[in-house]
Amino acid sequence: MPLHELIDREDPKCLYCQIRCDLKVTGRDSSVANPYPYTIEILTCTNIKCQEIFEIHSWDDDQRVSDFVFTCKDIVVINKYPQPSGTAVGFNIGDKSNLWPKMFSGRITTNIPPFYIDFSNKEKLYKKLKMYLLFS
Repeated sequence: MPLHELIDREDPKCLYCQIRCDLKVTGRDSSVANPYPYTIEILTCTNIKCQEIFEIHSWDDDQRVSDFVFTCKDIVVINKYPQPSGTAVGFNIGDKSNLWPKMFSGRITTNIPPFYIDFSNKEKLYKKLKMYLLFS
């Protein structure tokens, strides 16, 4: 299942703590690196102890989701979905400078192998992501 489908867009909840998320939609946008119009849905956990962010990026022409981005403490994971253009797919990780709106400004990310993302244990996921960063 694509990760963005884990979020109920009618009643968005944090994938870590299951507390309500605030939703912000940026509307149509584009950038120098990506001239095609797209929409970014930004979901922010309202739990003061969590406050993780989830982003769903979709192309406006056909509402196809291109990326699902989420934070795990100070790490950002970008899950790139297959596209008709044949762009790279998989997971990239980096720091919070890779969140919208800065993500298209040449920030550095590291490719990591695909793996099962388990949001039920945030500490365990964070340690796994830190290991990928350490050995990449």
